[in-house]
Amino acid sequence: MARPPKGPRISQRGNGIFQIVDADVRRSTGTRDPAEAKKLFDNYKADLLSGVVPTLPTIGDLLDDFLTDGKTVNRWRHEDDIERKIKHIKRHIGNILLSKTNTKLFRFYKEKRRQEGYFRQQRDPDGLPFMC
Repeated sequence: MARPPKGPRISQRGNGIFQIVDADVRRSTGTRDPAEAKKLFDNYKADLLSGVVPTLPTIGDLLDDFLTDGKTVNRWRHEDDIERKIKHIKRHIGNILLSKTNTKLFRFYKEKRRQEGYFRQQRDPDGLPFMC
């Protein structure tokens, strides 16, 4: 018989930062302070009880944050090139939840890009294509 779900709980990761664990999703609190983590956990539970469904981040959300950070903090030299590459990734797998990513998903993306003719085949030093 399957074990019943425990419900949301708080735990501490190896690096000392607390996280909220709920079913198969883990959310970082971003703090090492137990009191602050408990406050964030209480807010999370209150949202669940009031019917507010917390939104889960997608690959597209992560890429948007990456792009924003790159524009404001890193000051990339080839910003337009990076934006173009991110646009292609978001078109195929941008709506997938981060918690659902796996190797099969990235193989799917690689195959789609190859079918479109945009995937460059890597070559070894002898000029022969790598076996993927």
